[in-house]
Amino acid sequence: MVDWRLRKVFRLSNFRARISITQKISLAGLAENSVVIRALSLRATAVLLKAAQVIILVRLFGESEFGIYSIALSVFLLTMLVGRLGLDHYILKEAASSDEDTRARLTRLSYFSSIPAVIAAAAGYAFVTAFYSQNVATSFLVLGLSAPLYATMWNSIFLLRGLGRVNISIFLFEVIGPLSLLAIAFLARDLPYALAAAFFLSTLVVAVGARLALGRVPAVEKDTARRGESPLRSVAQAKSFYAFSLIEGVQSLLDSLVIGFFLRPVDVTFYAIIMRITTLILLPVTITTIYANNIAARFSRNDLASGWHALRKFTHLNLAFSLFAFLGAILLLPLVNMIFDVEFTNEASMAYVAVAMARFFQGATATVRSALFMGGHERGLSLLSVMVLVPYSCALVAFTPTYGISFVGFSVLGFALAFGIFSFWYLRKKII
Repeated sequence: MVDWRLRKVFRLSNFRARISITQKISLAGLAENSVVIRALSLRATAVLLKAAQVIILVRLFGESEFGIYSIALSVFLLTMLVGRLGLDHYILKEAASSDEDTRARLTRLSYFSSIPAVIAAAAGYAFVTAFYSQNVATSFLVLGLSAPLYATMWNSIFLLRGLGRVNISIFLFEVIGPLSLLAIAFLARDLPYALAAAFFLSTLVVAVGARLALGRVPAVEKDTARRGESPLRSVAQAKSFYAFSLIEGVQSLLDSLVIGFFLRPVDVTFYAIIMRITTLILLPVTITTIYANNIAARFSRNDLASGWHALRKFTHLNLAFSLFAFLGAILLLPLVNMIFDVEFTNEASMAYVAVAMARFFQGATATVRSALFMGGHERGLSLLSVMVLVPYSCALVAFTPTYGISFVGFSVLGFALAFGIFSFWYLRKKII
C-alpha cells in the first residue's frame, strides 16, 4: 500500500516537472519568436523605406543623375568589399561563438579595418578616373571620403549581430541610414553631387549610432596580448572568409558595373529599380539568415551534420517566404512605371522577371549557404563560387553590349541556379 502511494507521488511529481519544463521551453520559444517578428517588422520597414527612397531620389534628381550616382556607388561598394579583408564575417563568427571577453578585441579590429578601406578607395578612384566619365569620377571621390567611416560602421554592425543585438543593427543600418540619406539629399538637392555627399553624412550618422550601441569598450586583457591576437593575426585567420566574401561581392556588383560600363545611365537606373524591388523577395530570408549564421557558428566546432540538423527548420520556412514574396514581386511589375515615373522597356521587364526568379532561388537555398559558410567550409564554398563566377563574368562582358539589360537579368538567374545546385551537392557530399 505504501509502495503504491509512493509510486503515485513520484509519477505526479515527475508529470509536474515535465509540465514545468515544457512551459519554460514554450515561453523561450515565444520570446524567440517575438524577437524574430520584431526583426522581420524592422526589415520590412527598411525594404519599403529603401523602395520609397529610390522613388523619391529618381524623381528629385532624374534618371541620368541618379544613374551616375549608382555607377559610382557600385564601384565604391566593390572597393569597400576588397578593403574589408573578410573581417566582417570573422567578427560575426567570433562574437557569436566566443564569450563576451572578446568584444574589446573585435571592436578594435573594426577600427583597424579603416586603414585597408582607405587604400582600396584610393585604388578605386584611380580605376574610375581611367575608365569612367568625369561626373562618375567626381561622385566617387565624394563617396571615397566616407571609406574609413563606412568600414568601421560595417564591421560594427556585424559585431552587433554576432552579440545577438540583431534588431539594433537592422534599425541602424536599414532604417536610420536610408532615412538620413533621404533627408540630407532632399535638403541639399540643389547642390552638385548632393547624393554622394548625403551618402557620406548618412554613413557618419550610422557609424556614430553603432559606436553608441556597442557601449564602452572593455580594456584588453594581458593574456590576450600574450597570445598575439593582433589585427594582422585576425586578418590571417579571416582569409577564408575574405575569399568567399570577395567572390560573392564581385558577383553581386559585377552586373551593375557591366551595365554602367557598356549601357546608358538610364539602364543603370532601370537596373537599380529592379534590384531594389526584387530585394523584397529576400526580405524575410535576410532575417532568418542572421539567426541561421549565428546557429551555424555555434555548431562550427562540431561536425557539419549536427549543424545542418539544427538549421533544417529554416529551410522550409525560407522556401515558403521566398515563393510568397516572388509572386508578390511579379504582381508588382505592371505598377513599376507609375510608381517610379519611368518608362520600363521590354528588355527591362524581362530582366525584372529573371532577377526575381534568381532572388527566389537564392532565398530558397540560403540555409545551405549558412551551414557551409559559418560551419567551417567557406573554402569549399569559395571554390564552387569561382567555378560559376568565371563563365558568368565572361558571358556578361561578351554579350551585354549586344543583348542589353535582359541578358544581364538571365545571367544573374543562371548564376543563382548553378551556385545553389552545386552548394546543395557539396553539402550532401560532406554530410554523407
